[in-house]
Amino acid sequence: MSVTVSAGGGGEACVRSADTGPGIPDTGRERVFDRFYRVGKARGRVRGGSGPGLSPARAPVRAHAGSPRLDREDGRTRFTVRLPA
Repeated sequence: MSVTVSAGGGGEACVRSADTGPGIPDTGRERVFDRFYRVGKARGRVRGGSGPGLSPARAPVRAHAGSPRLDREDGRTRFTVRLPA
């Protein structure tokens, strides 16, 4: 996993994390912000798990006029938060 923090254009701060795992398929991308949603094979794991907690992360980001986003680049899932600076 990598995390970068930068100053974006237009006076905003940008925090981006990218994983090195199998990524999140296109069909699950919108749902990862739903509470307790698990993507694909994770639903059947014996040990459980509920993912990185993107649902609780979205509320404070939006409360500060920011925008959370999930996308893919080179097969890696990337979570980006932009906040006004």
